[in-house]
Amino acid sequence: MNRTSIFSKICMLAVVAGVFPMSVQARPTFDPKLQKYLQQESLGNETIRVVVLFNDKSPMERLSTSPKNRLQVQRAMIQNAMLSQKATVESFSQLRTENKIKAHRLWLINGLLLEIPAKELKTLEKSTEAKYVAADYPVGLIRPVGGSIVRTKGDAFT
Repeated sequence: MNRTSIFSKICMLAVVAGVFPMSVQARPTFDPKLQKYLQQESLGNETIRVVVLFNDKSPMERLSTSPKNRLQVQRAMIQNAMLSQKATVESFSQLRTENKIKAHRLWLINGLLLEIPAKELKTLEKSTEAKYVAADYPVGLIRPVGGSIVRTKGDAFT
């Protein structure tokens, strides 16, 4: 077997893999701060707050930044978030009706802010829609060189 035939077989395999996506779905990556919850067998009723980022189901094309297109972009982003998060939101619908979970859609980043019982992380672990689950914790800004950080009256961070 010569090098050309090996190379052509590798190229053909790459083309086939690109045309026929793998049936194995990727599971989400979890923030290291959440690993302790995933490793415990029995979790209490502790409520935790997480931010779940999702894979795009309907990526949008790049449009000009004219005011006319902004509304179109916003609608496309909201629609993408609704499609991408649908199964995950539905999996928590029973808990939402029982007021055991709070959810807020973050369409700008295609994410969900969830307040859930820690044991429900196992449900998120099985999700094929989510790509990353982050622990919710305060994030600060880096002070600009030679400048200061503008603070608002209600800013609780120091």
